Amino acid sequence: MEPNDTHEIIAHYLHHTKPEHLKPGRDVGIAIMDEHTVIAHVLPLLTIAVITYQPGPDLFDVTISDATPKVREYAGVYCDQLGELIYGTGAGEFTLPLVEMFEMNPDGSAGKQVI
Repeated sequence: MEPNDTHEIIAHYLHHTKPEHLKPGRDVGIAIMDEHTVIAHVLPLLTIAVITYQPGPDLFDVTISDATPKVREYAGVYCDQLGELIYGTGAGEFTLPLVEMFEMNPDGSAGKQVI
């Protein structure tokens, strides 16, 4: 299967939150499982994470197995939480640049631009 936008987004978040000492292709790798799912391997941490994008709520489900005997499962994970779940406390922060911000109208539509 060829990578799609979902795979690229997950890879983007994992790449930008990985600790600097981990090198892509050597220490960290990603395999495509299906249309919405990738498997991330972090060899130095003995971690395998199955990350599934949930298109409706725009969240992720994550299953992690590592050096501990217990498999951990998380549902409803936000994109900015992926790094810490997979890399632990060594994960770097990743925030997208702020381009513009709007006040919201009572009906939920974008109102006046504030930035």
